[in-house]
Amino acid sequence: MATVSSNRNNETTVRRFGSERFGRYSSLLIVLVPAVVVFTVFVILPVVGAGYMGFFKYKGYGPLVDFVGVSNYINIVTKRTFNAFFEPALRNTALLLATSLFLQLPLALLCALMLYKESFVNSVFRLILFLPFILSEIASGLIWTFMLDGRNGVLAPLFMRTMGEPYFILADKTWGFAAVLLVLIWKYFGYHMIIYIAGLQSVPKELLESAQIDGASNLQSIFYIKIPLISHALKLSIFFALLGSLQVFDLIIGLFGASPPETAQTFATFIYEWGLSRRQQYGIASAASVMLFAICMVVGFAYQYFVMGEQSMFRRRARV
Repeated sequence: MATVSSNRNNETTVRRFGSERFGRYSSLLIVLVPAVVVFTVFVILPVVGAGYMGFFKYKGYGPLVDFVGVSNYINIVTKRTFNAFFEPALRNTALLLATSLFLQLPLALLCALMLYKESFVNSVFRLILFLPFILSEIASGLIWTFMLDGRNGVLAPLFMRTMGEPYFILADKTWGFAAVLLVLIWKYFGYHMIIYIAGLQSVPKELLESAQIDGASNLQSIFYIKIPLISHALKLSIFFALLGSLQVFDLIIGLFGASPPETAQTFATFIYEWGLSRRQQYGIASAASVMLFAICMVVGFAYQYFVMGEQSMFRRRARV
């Protein structure tokens, strides 16, 4: 009898364990399957389609019959017709990344450290600095186009006084893209500032007071307490900065119009210029899209490995 009872208990335990495991896996499948389907339809298939179209010379209509192999990829880098746009696009995209990481984010952190405490004056300044982010990229570009106009813009008197003649900075091949970097900082640093303020306001006041009692200076409190405790906010901000820098498009169109000059190209405007604009070289645009996707993947892996640190999925897997 004892043996029979023991067997029944074991069977009950196995069934309960099996049902629990089935319930856990079924819940996972319910969440995972739609995500995989959406990711496949909206990410994998477009990338595969663009990669396939990149092997053809295609004008946007008719079947894909003019197979050219990897010529589109090679021509983008080597042929003067395409390289005159692609090389500045690559350089400007790198400048956007560097400006976002080394100018925009430090400026946002500095403003956050000055304005994170609750007061009416700080709230007003936060609102003023955050307002540019609310505007659309096109509107921001148009606003700065009027401001930088050499004859009638807000800065026209300054240009006249310093140079003696109207100066159109957006038409300057040397300094035109510097205006884009200025507008980029102006528009987005308030957004990153709010992220940092949210992190700083969560820092325990008791910890700061203890550090002050122990004789820590303001700089020591910033570098040894505040910044380490908002590392999660810093990592999130870096991710958004990287993502946004690779996607800059509307801002360029707002500043320079539908066909930006060669010196103001980014990866996104290059794809637009050769695919959807007047040129209609869909094979070239598709090849450039695949290149941009590859760059995004490299940046994403670098972010995971170098920024996320011990939280990176690669290092977690290595520890396991």
